[in-house]
Amino acid sequence: MSKNLYAIKQDGLYKHFPHSWYDANLSKDCLFVNRETAENNCALNGSDEIVEISLVEVEGEEE
Repeated sequence: MSKNLYAIKQDGLYKHFPHSWYDANLSKDCLFVNRETAENNCALNGSDEIVEISLVEVEGEEE
């Protein structure tokens, strides 16, 4: 199973919410379910870009 989500990036860093700070680490506070919501949270000066993130469920490895 896979799911596509959206994140906002600027200069290779992901935008985190609710404080709008940028960091190299991707976490759940960067992800949007809808592209339109991500677009509405981009910087007004156009410096942010929307990236699509695909989450894929994989079966666990046995030891």
